Amino acid sequence: DAIEAAQKDTVILSGECIARYLPPKILTYFKGLARRHDVTFVGFVRDVYDLTLSRWKQAVKTGKGGNLPDVFDRMLQQGLPSLSNLCLLINAGLDVRVRNYDVVRRDLVSAFANEIDLDLQMSGLSAQDIGQKNLSLSYWQCKAVLMAQRMSSPRLAAVLVDHFQKTPDQRRDPYLAAVDAALFDRLKDDIALLNRHLPPGELLRD
Repeated sequence: DAIEAAQKDTVILSGECIARYLPPKILTYFKGLARRHDVTFVGFVRDVYDLTLSRWKQAVKTGKGGNLPDVFDRMLQQGLPSLSNLCLLINAGLDVRVRNYDVVRRDLVSAFANEIDLDLQMSGLSAQDIGQKNLSLSYWQCKAVLMAQRMSSPRLAAVLVDHFQKTPDQRRDPYLAAVDAALFDRLKDDIALLNRHLPPGELLRD
């Protein structure tokens, strides 16, 4: 409704929901919209192993996390909707621009503006304002938070999260090679398609 009612030449929508929910009727709507207007989708993608680990960490930090093996099992069964839905848009013939989040994360605003030919200076917008950072926890810090949660001590878990965000962990996260290989094999077709749309130097592993 906002798109149809807008009295502007250009409408920019932030729609992370599209990455999670793209039923056939919504895809059909976008295809129809693209016949009436110039429609461009910009998607930021990440390495599948890093993305899965990052989602688990964010879930633990917000009190919604569980065992990491369960998270990996769910990903292996369901795949990654954020990747598969982006591939659906590409295969539908829509104008989809893909960028590697880990490469452009320091200035997402400029990367986005470049894809839609938006001159930041002329528009009056500025490059990315760092603002409040959503600092990640380490694997080991997440394990400590989970232990506190399992002890039915949500206050202790919240204190740990606050402390860990102020105290970066110098230890490296463990690398689960077998899980990484299984995830990559499960999503290799999507990764190959996305690589064909990523700029040189931003490819996901192939």
